[in-house]
Amino acid sequence: MSILFAGMLTYANAQDPAYPAAPAALQNIIAAESFIDTDPGIGAATVVPVTAGLNISNAAASINVTGLSNGFHRLFLRTKNAEARWSITESKDFLYDFNPVYQAAAMAQNITAAEYFIDNDPGFGAGTSIAFTAATEINNAPVQINTAGLTNGVHRLYIRTKSAEDRWSVSNIKDFIVDFDFAYPPIPAALQNIVAAEYFLNTDPGQGNGTPISLTAGID
Repeated sequence: MSILFAGMLTYANAQDPAYPAAPAALQNIIAAESFIDTDPGIGAATVVPVTAGLNISNAAASINVTGLSNGFHRLFLRTKNAEARWSITESKDFLYDFNPVYQAAAMAQNITAAEYFIDNDPGFGAGTSIAFTAATEINNAPVQINTAGLTNGVHRLYIRTKSAEDRWSVSNIKDFIVDFDFAYPPIPAALQNIVAAEYFLNTDPGQGNGTPISLTAGID
């Protein structure tokens, strides 16, 4: 017995869904604002002037840091497009190190006094006075230091100066060695001529009792 099956082909007609509409054209960036550390709210921060455009990369911006404390802070920046939509806020950390305005230095005062001492400080104004002509600078001025009475060895010399405002400088220090050479003994007397000579064998007969040796007087 034969059974004939008739097959049927079913055709499926697949249909692609419709693509979404093309995105709207990019909108110009029309505003920007910045703030430091604390967000005052969208649209309430410091305005950053920009020229409207699709891309404002590398635009220069002056950031006011007046009143910030020294240390690390965080700068925030965001923009708004022509549809009044704000961007994500970008942030950047920075270090603020404020140098206050320095006062102008007063004019240099004449050096009116100088003194030195060795090893022990007798107190301001009580050292050995150094003679010089008053001036704002006395580099390379010769100074005679009295070392009488110092023991042999290493000592420390201190020199300081005083300005016309009666202010003493920091003491400058220099180590030195005293190596005192005592006076040599007097020069010995002139050599005397040899005027006599004698000899003896085995037994000394005493000075002047030996056999005389004939010689011509001389120092050698």
